[in-house]
Amino acid sequence: MLTSAADQGRDSRLSSLRRCCSCVHRSVSRGRKGGGREVIELTRGSGRVPNTKTLGLENMGIETVRGFVQVNERMQVLDKEGGKVIPNLYCIGDANGKMMLAHAASAQGISAIENICGNEHAVDHNAIPAACFTHPEIAMVGLTEEQAKKKAEVRRGEERRGEKQRREREEEEEEEEEEEENSYAPAG
Repeated sequence: MLTSAADQGRDSRLSSLRRCCSCVHRSVSRGRKGGGREVIELTRGSGRVPNTKTLGLENMGIETVRGFVQVNERMQVLDKEGGKVIPNLYCIGDANGKMMLAHAASAQGISAIENICGNEHAVDHNAIPAACFTHPEIAMVGLTEEQAKKKAEVRRGEERRGEKQRREREEEEEEEEEEEENSYAPAG
């Protein structure tokens, strides 16, 4: 976003807004006399890609997924998605594609070091804040509403299955107890 300090002053007022292509043109008037000027804001997300092509990962038997190095929750490199751990090899930051943010890379680095030192540590990516340095700034942490609902549905399903299995076990135990009691009863 291209703005000047003058545009952010108390006397600045947005007088018009128009969009073309990927740019937003806004006219800002300053002060009571309305001496305005046009400011162009460019907001465009270009995406991010891992820079892993030249690392020779294939020579070490490491398969990437869309260029991302596969890791477990301890940041240990896997030979393929869901594969085996490659001993003494860790990958943090954008190259693993878990969460492409500086805060995440920092947390992943701490986790990798802890694990290298023999202290088991797993990164909880839901506890890492994400920020967009826009005006106004935006921040988030944790699950989105949609993710939370989906997780709750899965958990409810697991609880129902667990409850059903518990009831089935209890019924089987009761039947076994009845059979056992009947086997001890005197004939006749």
